[in-house]
Amino acid sequence: MRLPALLMAGGRGTRLGLGVEKPLVKIAGRPLINYVVEALKQARYVERVVVVASRHTPNTYEVARGLRAEALKSPGEGYIEDLRYAVKALRLEGPVLVVACDLPLLSGLLIDHIVRYYFTHCSKPSLAVVAPYEVYEALGIRPSYVFEAEGLMVAPSGINVLDASLIDEEWIDEELLVLRRVEVAVNINTLKDLQLAERLINEGGPIHG
Repeated sequence: MRLPALLMAGGRGTRLGLGVEKPLVKIAGRPLINYVVEALKQARYVERVVVVASRHTPNTYEVARGLRAEALKSPGEGYIEDLRYAVKALRLEGPVLVVACDLPLLSGLLIDHIVRYYFTHCSKPSLAVVAPYEVYEALGIRPSYVFEAEGLMVAPSGINVLDASLIDEEWIDEELLVLRRVEVAVNINTLKDLQLAERLINEGGPIHG
């Protein structure tokens, strides 16, 4: 049931406007990427962690190596393009976990829950984790994109499991896993998101140890 994890960390992160590579933005005194790498390393069902940096995030590549994670430099041509590049460069086959670098509240337990669901309940080759819009409303934040599914307005979390052998397909049949969890809703795109994450971490909110 174990699988490799790709931590996508090659985006410009221009919306934050901090002049720092997004994965290296400090939250409660620690770089954002540290939280996500630690969560992935704590997950029992993750067998290896590869940080996919890009030409836009050269310092992230070096930091990832210091975190004892594998690191790969992608062309930085876009999220999907870099994901395809990583899958091919690493010669991955079968299920792979793909996680955005901007989810600081993730925990190993939650990651294991998602992976376990994929292997035991998902009937399609791809699984996308989404959070209901009501979770964002309760937190006072706005997701970048919202769509309707299963009678709910939901937003993608940036967590997916997919079959690497289908990476070149234009469309992959996908199942949605709806999680009413703060951990998958707090996605760092704006200063408001950053402040919320820092407050939750400082208050000892839902976060790995």
